[in-house]
Amino acid sequence: MNRVKMRGMIEIIVVLVLFLLIAFGAIYLHTSSQNVFSVSKEAYRIEARVIAQGGFEKGILLIKEAFRLGHFNWQYPIQSGCNFAPREFSKKLGNGQFRIESIKHAHIYTQKDGKIGPYKDIPYIINGIKKGYYNLFEISVRGMVRGVGTTLKGIVKVIRYEIVY
Repeated sequence: MNRVKMRGMIEIIVVLVLFLLIAFGAIYLHTSSQNVFSVSKEAYRIEARVIAQGGFEKGILLIKEAFRLGHFNWQYPIQSGCNFAPREFSKKLGNGQFRIESIKHAHIYTQKDGKIGPYKDIPYIINGIKKGYYNLFEISVRGMVRGVGTTLKGIVKVIRYEIVY
């Protein structure tokens, strides 16, 4: 074989190896950028959950305030009797915001019987002695941070003690 043919063959091999290295580099760059994107999105989701937990606590405070004012069957968004300002249900915290979607009397679901409830004004009895009443409320809060959101739902038991003089 003469040198010209050999040089042409070497150039083709070098170009192919270079092309393969560029292809593998592009694949690696794409994969690593996708991982960075998903990690940052998960970080925003965690932050949104923490903000939603702050909104959940705000929901508990609103229920307590409604009870203090004597509105034991108060719910949101229906609000009967005790009307809080709309700004109480949506606030900015840090980099995000929360929005209370609903506060309602809780229903417990079972497979056999279907829907049971609502749980409101149930006697609160300890050691056979009636101490007052309790209600179960279901609170649903949405937390958002930079377009990434999460919804937090939970059940809260609120006890009203009867004061005996």
